[in-house]
Amino acid sequence: MRMTTVAAILLLAGCGMQDPAPTATVAPRDERAASPALVASGSPGEFGPLHLMSVEDAFPDGAAACENIGQLLASGERSDVGYRLSYPEVWHTNTAAPTIPACTLFDPQPFDPAPPVDVAMRVDMPPGGDISLGPGAGSLEDADASITEHTVDGMPALRVAFNNAPSVLWVLGIGGSLPRTGNDRPYLAISVHSADPDELAAFVDVLDRMVATLEVVDS
Repeated sequence: MRMTTVAAILLLAGCGMQDPAPTATVAPRDERAASPALVASGSPGEFGPLHLMSVEDAFPDGAAACENIGQLLASGERSDVGYRLSYPEVWHTNTAAPTIPACTLFDPQPFDPAPPVDVAMRVDMPPGGDISLGPGAGSLEDADASITEHTVDGMPALRVAFNNAPSVLWVLGIGGSLPRTGNDRPYLAISVHSADPDELAAFVDVLDRMVATLEVVDS
């Protein structure tokens, strides 16, 4: 039985960016969890190399799209920014429900969004502050992980591949800065975790491509 959980950290900010002729190169299967499965663009960005692909290049077999705008935050307020994600056409996502915002759950198989739900990918929007790795996981600075810097749709972004856990995490910062103490801007998080190495490699590849097509939109 597939064992997979996903948490996602995307941070919102910036406008769409254009970059000519993005290319994708697929790494060997056993290297995908440790380094990006594709190179979306070699062009420099303000915070690091652009991680940007057209939807057609990211998902040549067909794509679907969804958006989450004006999400209700833990503070009780609604976010003033939202996001639009493209994903493989054969995958599935959720519509809005009283306690589950739309476009936050993704899986290659149809699923019931009622909790508890086991899906391949999950998108969360923490209210701000330091980047959270979960209860008991410590801080990002102390994590045993390979961390690379990128620019995604104008945002500073970190791609975190954990060395001591089968997980990859994307963190993108709103307003030109990454989440930190005193920064109360909400951010998005997208990460993938699976105990099955082959499944992890496949999900990481989809995750990287979805992040490369991310668009930030005002609510």
